[in-house]
Amino acid sequence: MTNKPVKQKIQFAVLLACAFGFLLMVSNAQAGMSQAEIDSITTNWKCQWCPYKDEAVKEGEVEAGLGSVSNDSFKHGKYTGLDHKGGFIVGNGNYEYRDNQSKYFDVDVRDIGLDSRQIAIEGGTQGSYALELQYSMLPSLNIDTARTPYRGESTQRLPSGWVQGATTGAMTQLASSLRDIDIYTERKTIDVGATYYSSPSLSYDLNFQQQTREGNKTMGLALLTNSVILAVPVETSTKQGGAKISYRARQWQGSLGFAFSIFDNAHDRILWENAYTTPATATEGQAALEPDNEMQQITLDGMYRFSTDTRAIVAVALGRMTQNADFLPYTVNGTLGPLSLPRSSLDGEVDTLSSTLRFNSRWSENWNYSLQYRRNEQSNQTPRSTYSYVFADFVAAATPRANFPYSFREQEWSLQGKYQISEQRHITLDYKREIDDRTYQEVDTSNEDTLSAFYRSKVNEALQWSLRFETSSRVGDEYAAVSEIVPPENTLLRKYNIADRERRMATASLSYSLTDALQIGVFGDYAYDDYFDSDVGLMESKQTTVSFELLYRLNNDLSMNFDYSATDIDSSQVGTTWVADNEDSVYVAHVGVNYSLAKYKLSLGADLTYANAVGDITVSSGSGFPKLESTRKTFTLSADYSLDEKSAIHAFFGYEDYEENDWAIDGVAPNTLNSVLTLGETSPSYDVGVFVISYRARF
Repeated sequence: MTNKPVKQKIQFAVLLACAFGFLLMVSNAQAGMSQAEIDSITTNWKCQWCPYKDEAVKEGEVEAGLGSVSNDSFKHGKYTGLDHKGGFIVGNGNYEYRDNQSKYFDVDVRDIGLDSRQIAIEGGTQGSYALELQYSMLPSLNIDTARTPYRGESTQRLPSGWVQGATTGAMTQLASSLRDIDIYTERKTIDVGATYYSSPSLSYDLNFQQQTREGNKTMGLALLTNSVILAVPVETSTKQGGAKISYRARQWQGSLGFAFSIFDNAHDRILWENAYTTPATATEGQAALEPDNEMQQITLDGMYRFSTDTRAIVAVALGRMTQNADFLPYTVNGTLGPLSLPRSSLDGEVDTLSSTLRFNSRWSENWNYSLQYRRNEQSNQTPRSTYSYVFADFVAAATPRANFPYSFREQEWSLQGKYQISEQRHITLDYKREIDDRTYQEVDTSNEDTLSAFYRSKVNEALQWSLRFETSSRVGDEYAAVSEIVPPENTLLRKYNIADRERRMATASLSYSLTDALQIGVFGDYAYDDYFDSDVGLMESKQTTVSFELLYRLNNDLSMNFDYSATDIDSSQVGTTWVADNEDSVYVAHVGVNYSLAKYKLSLGADLTYANAVGDITVSSGSGFPKLESTRKTFTLSADYSLDEKSAIHAFFGYEDYEENDWAIDGVAPNTLNSVLTLGETSPSYDVGVFVISYRARF
């Protein structure tokens, strides 16, 4: 297929030739042709390369075929639905319609035969109205090796004849009662939207989206000192949408909008039967699930252009989040005696305010600058009440607790200046100051100053390089444990997100074309965080990334590419009696080859990818933990055979081998831990092949 720049050059050349031909005809007419003869020629003259045609443009592409998966694997089909052994339908397509009355209609269909299908339809008249409809599905396949004796959804019961045990090993009916259960969710989304232009300056927008999620998830639940891990139902619906009116004038434009979100959960709680003999008086347990909630927001955006070089932008969003679901009782265990709730619901209410003011200007041909102020605020108006507290749904705490209506205000001032040293070189300097204020947290106010510099140089057509440096310092008020937190906090602990911190970052990139056929690229990134005032908690972290890319085009038919990246993340944590070091490493290598056999109307492609991730945790006291590791090897082959200018046969073969080791679940059967009844899942491991053959046609 001709690439876009080449095609544009061809079109320009044809248009230039047409223009030259027209001028030639005019000159010939002046030399002796009559006006009638000229008109007869130009009236019937057609230009097939002209961007605007009298007739409507109708074009599209369809793909239909069959595919096959060699083995079952949840992990392999996590987001695609290619998790079951066997065949599937390949179906993709798009259609575009344009006419000289500015009417258009677009349809795009992707993966219609899979559980990850997408359909998008859009149409209207440019400058008058637009309508949009989208539908999509997205699976999230998590675990297919889980086993549990429980049956049910929001109320989970044990099978008849169940024999309770003091430990999981004493549950004599456990092995015979286990059943396979898949842990997954499926998300379905419908989007509709409409835009109406009452004039070139005034437009109206409406949009609505409904998203549903169904399936289940894992959840750890406790009764006194014994726990179970269950597959809890997921059945939620989120509706969100809004309306906006926009106005555009010569020097300014603005919009006023309203948005909302409504979250509904079909299950407000999970009830489960006690599988243990203790506590003897508790036959079942209860835990709350995500409550229903709502959000409304009003937005105002505007831009004013003072001149061609100077403009101001403002954006304000004012919102409210509410949560008023009825409280569940403290516990379903009646032996604790009557425990009265102070109120029937949380009556939660959080007011939000987000605003941005930005000013951009050009001082001269070489100098640009921008000044920005951003404010993000959440004011929690939820009333405070004192609640009893029940541990593990069985033991009432001696000290009641009050809820904390956390609030915060984030402010950010930033100034950016860009200097164009020459046509090939420029430097950008940024300064940013953040001021964070919080309530009911260990640090009331903290300030962070960030300074960064970026330099880019284009030495010549073959060589480009850039450098970026950044330094920041966050310092807060004196760190003090919140006195109302029960049990009391460790006074030496420093939470990393609000602790004092020094940060250093550097990035470098280089792109070099050694010849017309050989290009290389090198990228490096370094970041270091130092929590210099922390005694207990995260002390420091360091991340480095290095990547290398190479593209080699042997000739017009054969090209190769290779890229490699390595990322290392190291961090150090200190406890009251221990020190832990975390080391994570990720390595990815890829090789690709593309070969075109124009003589045989055939194009071939091959790709090989290797990825390896290792996590290592060492602890000063004890032997630490085994390594966490995952390895993925992927190999693909593709071939396209052109039947004619508009149709082709496409073939694809992909093979993937994946291996994961996770000490937290590997070898842990449902009865391995005495006081935890697990799902007994294992780390995913698979080798899967996928084959596809399809027919593609353009029309």
